[in-house]
Amino acid sequence: MISNKKNPTPVGYFFRLLKMNAPEWPYSIMGAVGFVLSGFIGPTFAIVMSNMIEVFYYRNYASMEKKTKEYVFVYIGAGIFVVGAYLIQHYFFSIMGENLTTRVRRMMLAGPAADAAVCASPSKGLGRFFGFLVVRFEARLWL
Repeated sequence: MISNKKNPTPVGYFFRLLKMNAPEWPYSIMGAVGFVLSGFIGPTFAIVMSNMIEVFYYRNYASMEKKTKEYVFVYIGAGIFVVGAYLIQHYFFSIMGENLTTRVRRMMLAGPAADAAVCASPSKGLGRFFGFLVVRFEARLWL
């Protein structure tokens, strides 16, 4: 909702949207799980990269090759893991936003349907905000 002097934003509209989005809390929990899972990828890549740099100092070529192959498979596995985590979070937060948009459009009936699409962004944004907080908290635990 665009707020200006002619068209002020109603007081408490965000909390009304949250109440309307209450049936989608299981989706929000699953989206948060996806955020937590994707939060593990940064420290994992950092640890594997530091171990990979150590490989360059090996004097034995056979052990260097063996360790390099191990880390390549770890990177591939981590990449597959992070794709799954991102799919989980975006899928469930998208469902949340689309259900809210549908609910608002049904309530508006005669009103312009384009305004209801603006309401989807707070629910997606709220999920991303909570996910951001979870990832930041998780990053602090690693330090």
